[in-house]
Amino acid sequence: MKHTLKITYMNFKVLLGLFFLINFNALSQTPVFEKVSDSLIPTDIFSQEKWKEDWSWNKQNNAFRVSSVDRNNSKVLSLEYSAVTGRGQISSSSFTVPAGASLKVSLSAKPQNYDGGIWVNLEQPNEKPISEQAEFFLAGGSSDWVNYEHRIKVMPKDAVDGKPVKLKLWFYMYGKGEILLDNLKVEIITEDLNAKDKWLQEKINQQSDIFGRLEQQFSTNEKTYTKLIKLHSQKLSKSDSWGILATDSLARVHRNHPFYQHYTQSIKLEMVRHEFEGSQICLFANQGDLKDVSISISDLEGPGKIDKSNVEVLPIAYGNSSKMPDLGFFNGRKSEWLPDALLNKRTFNVEEGKIQPVYLRFYVPKNSQAGLYKATVLVKTNQGQCKVPVELKVYDYTLPVHLTLKTMLLGGKGAKKEDKSYLDLALQNRIGPGTIFTGMSWQNPNFPRKGKTYDFSDVEKRLQFAIDNGLNSFAMCTTPKSGKFGFPKQYSPEWKKKMTHIVKEYSAFLEKKGWLEMAYYYNIDEPWDTRWEQVKDLYSMVKNVNPKIKVLSCVNKVGALEALKDHADVFDVYMQQYHRQQGDARKKDGKEMWWAICIWPDEKPNIFLSSPLSEARMIGWISFAYGIDGFEYWNMNSWTQDWKRGLNTKPPQDESWMQNDKGYLISKWPYPVTRAGDGYLTYPGNNNKALNSLRFEALRDGLEEHELLTALKKKGLSKQVDALLKKMIQNVHVFDQNPETVLNSRKVLLDLLEK
Repeated sequence: MKHTLKITYMNFKVLLGLFFLINFNALSQTPVFEKVSDSLIPTDIFSQEKWKEDWSWNKQNNAFRVSSVDRNNSKVLSLEYSAVTGRGQISSSSFTVPAGASLKVSLSAKPQNYDGGIWVNLEQPNEKPISEQAEFFLAGGSSDWVNYEHRIKVMPKDAVDGKPVKLKLWFYMYGKGEILLDNLKVEIITEDLNAKDKWLQEKINQQSDIFGRLEQQFSTNEKTYTKLIKLHSQKLSKSDSWGILATDSLARVHRNHPFYQHYTQSIKLEMVRHEFEGSQICLFANQGDLKDVSISISDLEGPGKIDKSNVEVLPIAYGNSSKMPDLGFFNGRKSEWLPDALLNKRTFNVEEGKIQPVYLRFYVPKNSQAGLYKATVLVKTNQGQCKVPVELKVYDYTLPVHLTLKTMLLGGKGAKKEDKSYLDLALQNRIGPGTIFTGMSWQNPNFPRKGKTYDFSDVEKRLQFAIDNGLNSFAMCTTPKSGKFGFPKQYSPEWKKKMTHIVKEYSAFLEKKGWLEMAYYYNIDEPWDTRWEQVKDLYSMVKNVNPKIKVLSCVNKVGALEALKDHADVFDVYMQQYHRQQGDARKKDGKEMWWAICIWPDEKPNIFLSSPLSEARMIGWISFAYGIDGFEYWNMNSWTQDWKRGLNTKPPQDESWMQNDKGYLISKWPYPVTRAGDGYLTYPGNNNKALNSLRFEALRDGLEEHELLTALKKKGLSKQVDALLKKMIQNVHVFDQNPETVLNSRKVLLDLLEK
């Protein structure tokens, strides 16, 4: 017979007091519970030099050397490439796995003066892809041994579960230098439910004997743990039927999963002036729906007063990712409600049994006094109300209006008056839509003629506003890709004449205003080698007009930075390709180096809906560690066709696209089949009001922390900063993304600023 127990807040007041003392920081990131069921490559493949028996590589490629070298009385694999362009490749012997199996590929790598990188891929003999996540990257440079792990689900499009799939592991080497490989494993993994149960039991046992007795009343450890979370949430609400907990800005709180996030019963933040930072409060509807929920905050009182208008209350909306590809390994969940969109302040409902997070975005005005401030968040529901205490420590430092790191959105709303909300939000998030000020992007100039020049009055006003609010870079002109999207295959003399004229006149105007340093001529986007001669020709065209103009080339073809090194002032590469593109070599040449993220390469760090929010935040930190000059992202509102069709049927834009019968908190429409979240950081709100996202918030926070790192370096604390970064970041692919580590490291920065 199954036992049940009715638990009230008052009955367990002492129990909850004990529970509150437990440190749950370890729960800030859900662990992976897995076990190895089979090993597909001998574990001594390198140490015993077994790779020599049946691995394959092109022995006629004189630039590619494969050998064994000694390491600690054992052998490791050495791959060396002596050419800047081209590639070397080596593949393992084949092995067979059942379709649907989850694999973990792990190895150690040590690059040695390696100006390049390696692309590791699992392929079928017929080169058909086995999944969208079949590849990962090893970074170049020079470093100690770095451990890599990559998990994928083997499911070719034409396979059914259990059907044998023949695979090989490939290593594609790009760039000049050497890299050592060791500890290679390819293993079939399955979910270890026993390990998960044991982990939960340990967490329950930490609570005390009272919790041990409570555990016996429930059928599983997961149910017990969930019950304890609900009990803890009732401390503030003092109600059996609902509860509330606070968590940090990097938590992804799921509607239907156990609440594993780090939590507290108050909001505590540390900030500097002119900075944004977020926190979340989570409502638990334990018995019955919560209806007409409203949340407000008082003024923050301390050495002075920070008006409550500087805190935005933003309920978090969910999207159904039922069409999103499987996230990787023994996931099993084809449909997942993912939190992301931040809705404007409103009342809302919470369904019984669900968890609803609400994001609170804090801003500290530039004129605020340093010190400790306190406020209260008031939560009202149909089942009662409660107060959440807030403490905000303001440090005696002010972020500059213009960040040191150049930032630019290549696409996005903001050029039109009715789109101003999107421009405001982008600037608030420290990355302005740089192409909305472009003088020419297609066949004809974008500005009206005025005698022999152009009328710059409109763009002058828009640029002045944007620069006053933080814009630090923009594209003065962009080059259409020849033969694409309806543009002719060649740049005609007439087109070149038009482009030359607008470049001359616009650059003269910008130079007079003192804005030319922020302006970039954006050359052909992602040119393949067949367009490199065009890139060179256009570079010369611009430089002949005005040598002061900086020409930026965004490339994704390996070898481009070498081939175009004399035909660009600024290179923009994808973060995952930085080493493979010889990014360090171009920095040594004195080039301005930017990087970007996109749908491909789809390795971390990225800002997909399936990516941890800490990945987006770490982009700023990694950019500082690598000495990168700028960060670019391609669009903030490239929405799905479903959304566009829905929006067009209900003009003006209406948030009914997020409506369901329980409130305005989830979307009925699925995210796209590709990497969900790519190309959109905002959502369409009522009356063309831009809605922010958790991902955009996290990206901005990292960009602001890049500026804190810069300030500490200027303060002469490079040694302390370098020591911190060394603990967090091994290379562009391997870094600590535990939310607790990221937030604790941020606290270290703030404390250093106070010295």
